[in-house]
Amino acid sequence: MFVFIPQGGLCNRMRSLDSAIAISKAAGIKLNVEWYLDPNLMSDRLENLFEIPPEINKITTKNYMGRLGKLQKTIQKRLNKLKYKHCLYEKDLAAFINGGGDLVDLAKSGSLCIASCKNFYVSIPKFENFKPKPVILDEVQAVFGENDNVIGVHIRRDDHLEAIRRSPIALFESTMNEEIKKSAGVKFFLATDSTETQKHMINLYGDRIIMYQKTSLNRDDVAAIRDAMIDLYALSRSRKIIGSYGSSFSDVAAQINQIDLVILDNERNES
Repeated sequence: MFVFIPQGGLCNRMRSLDSAIAISKAAGIKLNVEWYLDPNLMSDRLENLFEIPPEINKITTKNYMGRLGKLQKTIQKRLNKLKYKHCLYEKDLAAFINGGGDLVDLAKSGSLCIASCKNFYVSIPKFENFKPKPVILDEVQAVFGENDNVIGVHIRRDDHLEAIRRSPIALFESTMNEEIKKSAGVKFFLATDSTETQKHMINLYGDRIIMYQKTSLNRDDVAAIRDAMIDLYALSRSRKIIGSYGSSFSDVAAQINQIDLVILDNERNES
C-alpha cells in the first residue's frame, strides 16, 4: 500500500502529487490519495479539478474545514504514524532523502504513507498526468481566443510578504514596458490575487491586458479554487511568464508546458 497526502495549496499539492505518481510508476504499484479539504488552502475535491490518472487507485476526501480542523489533522497525523509501517511527513521525508534513502524501494516494501507539499521525486516530463476538467480548459480557451503573442504575468500579493517586497509592481511595469518595445502587438495575461493590482495594470496597459474575471478570491470558496485553476493553465498557455518571487504558482505554470519563466527579484537585480 502506498498512500499519499498532498499538503498546502493548489500548486504545492500538484507538484507533490506529481512526485508521488512518479514513485508509484517506478515501483509498479497503485497509489491511494488522501485529499484534505483545508481552510484557506483547498476547498474543492481533486476529482472536480482534474481527470484522475490511472496510477491513482483510490481517493479519500477528508473534510477539515471546520473550526476543529487543525486539531483533527493533528490527531490524524498521530494515527497515521501508528497505522503505517513507514509514515513520512515533511521533516521525516527530508531526513530520509538526505540520508540516501530510496523511496521507490520503500514503496515496494509494504505499508507506506507520505505527506508533503514539495517536489520530492523527479518526474519527467513534469505534470504529464494532470489533465484539467474540460470546463476549465474551455474557460482558458475562451480567455485566450486567437491571441498567440501573449506573455503571462503573475503578480502575487495578498499575504505573501516576500513576493510583495522582492517583486514590486514597479519592477513588473519596467519589464512589461521592455516587452512592448520588443513586440508592439504583445498582450499580457494577468493573473493576480489583488483587485487593486488588477485595476492598476488595466489603467496602465488598457486592452493589452487579458484577464479571467474571477468570481471569488476567498480560498474557502470552491469557486476561488477553480478560478485559480483557470489562471494557472492560462499562464501555462503564454509564450513565457513573468512571475513573482517565492511563488509556486509562477513556477508550476511554467513547468506545465515547459515555457520560459522570468522571476522578478529586486534583490537579485540590485546585486
